[in-house]
Amino acid sequence: MRGVDETLAKGDGARVQPLDPEQFHAPHGADHVKDRIDGADFVLEAVPEKLELKHEVFAEFEKHVAADAVLASNTSGIPITKIQPVCSNPERVVGMHFFNPVPLMKLVEVIRTVRTAPDVLREATAWCTAVGKTVVSCRSEEHTSE
Repeated sequence: MRGVDETLAKGDGARVQPLDPEQFHAPHGADHVKDRIDGADFVLEAVPEKLELKHEVFAEFEKHVAADAVLASNTSGIPITKIQPVCSNPERVVGMHFFNPVPLMKLVEVIRTVRTAPDVLREATAWCTAVGKTVVSCRSEEHTSE
């Protein structure tokens, strides 16, 4: 923990919010997540870099969020073009790769594809800017091979 405390001490303390210890004991799972995203207009996943898992998460997102919600992924290794096909509206999917350690690093890649809607790109960029991040806009190329 000392290393974490030292790292956080170097960052912008105004942006680091302490976690409520009760969070770690709260019931988690699918129902917990569904309740939190029901009707949301912007969701960001940060699950492990496993395509099947990301597909499950995005399929679940679409069942619960607003019809025009932005669906963002924090992926750093899976092309957004591999995540979009599971969605009924792939134009709503965008990448938002936050560099680590997130409290210290200001840079975020906002990743679009040829299918990402311009308003989704604008909303993702505006959200990142609103939380104090510097945005670099990138494009994910089409990947046709596995």
